[in-house]
Amino acid sequence: ILPRTEGKEAVQVADRLREGLKTLGITASFGVAVYGGDPRDLFQRADRALYQAKGSGKNQVRLDSGS
Repeated sequence: ILPRTEGKEAVQVADRLREGLKTLGITASFGVAVYGGDPRDLFQRADRALYQAKGSGKNQVRLDSGS
C-alpha cells in the first residue's frame, strides 16, 4: 500500500521491487490498483491485475485500468 501515489508511480515502485528480487534469483508478479473509495473494490482490482500479470508469463507488473 503506497499512500498518495498515482498508479504509474506505484507500477514503477513495484517494478523496482521485482528487479531487486530478480538479483536474488526470485521472480514475482505484482498487481497494482488505485484506491477509489471502496476497500473491497481496491483489493478485487489489485487481485485481477495480479492474475493478469501471472497470465502474461509471470514476473510482471500490471496496473488495473479501473473498469
